[in-house]
Amino acid sequence: MGYHFDKETQGTIEIRDVSGRLMESIPFTGIQDQVTVTTRGWTPGVYVLSLVVHDKVIETTKFTLVN
Repeated sequence: MGYHFDKETQGTIEIRDVSGRLMESIPFTGIQDQVTVTTRGWTPGVYVLSLVVHDKVIETTKFTLVN
C-alpha cells in the first residue's frame, strides 16, 4: 500500500479482519511512502485496511488474503 500527502503527516495504517479484530497497526510520518505488511500466519479471508490521520479514517480499502 502506498500513500501521498500534500504536507508532512502523521498517522496510522490499521488492518482489521472482518470481525473487527486489529491485526496490524503501523504508525507513519511523512509525505509519501510505501508499506509492506507480512501476513504469514494470518487466516485466508477478507481484511479491511484503514488510513487514520488525527483519529479520523481518511481512506479504507478491503483486500482478500488467499492461500
